Amino acid sequence: MEAKKLNIGQIENVIKYYVLMAKWLYELGDFARTKYLQMNLEKENTSRPHSDYQRLLEKYYNGSEEELKNAVFIKSENSQKILKELLNLSRQIGIEQYFDKIDPRTGKRQLIMGQDDGLIVQNFCTIYSKTTYGSRLRRKNTKDIVKNILIDFANIKEDKISSIDREYVDSFFTDDKVKELSKEIYLGLTGGVESSIKSIIAADKVLPFIIRAKTLYSLENNFQHLIRAMKVS
Repeated sequence: MEAKKLNIGQIENVIKYYVLMAKWLYELGDFARTKYLQMNLEKENTSRPHSDYQRLLEKYYNGSEEELKNAVFIKSENSQKILKELLNLSRQIGIEQYFDKIDPRTGKRQLIMGQDDGLIVQNFCTIYSKTTYGSRLRRKNTKDIVKNILIDFANIKEDKISSIDREYVDSFFTDDKVKELSKEIYLGLTGGVESSIKSIIAADKVLPFIIRAKTLYSLENNFQHLIRAMKVS
């Protein structure tokens, strides 16, 4: 996207794109933790006493393994649904086509012969939720980047927001609020009579995230750089 050609609708869609990405990461994190609990309850030998997992089952799922099983299924379905929305929105607004898988070991893109959204969704959800693929660190790294971007957007209307969580994302980034933010950014970019110094500064700060939006591929590159740096140190 070119800054000079941006309109309010495009800015609005990019903000929605980041919001969807954050919601997907939160939902996938819930799925991974729930699945981890289920797996450890089924194992005989675990790193923690079995009673610890039983207490968690009692606390969150009324001691019912069937309720836990249903929660795993629902969270898995929800995470896939949100990711599909993210892919569709991304393609509609021209951020990234998302036609390639990611090799979980190397982080490199792998072309799928023919468009298969099912495989794309399965691949992304797997590398962000399967422990053996470093999913926890991958989720944290990606979530931190996306959260910081959303904090910059939130600070256009709020003052001194330094941290956000799932509840904040759900309550703050409503459709109406996203429209307000988009208009403020647009005014800052165009420098019209209605623009303020605050909107101009805010627009300059978030502009790089709009014209060159983060993709799961670019975020994977960031993660792989982090892994290499950790090995060196």
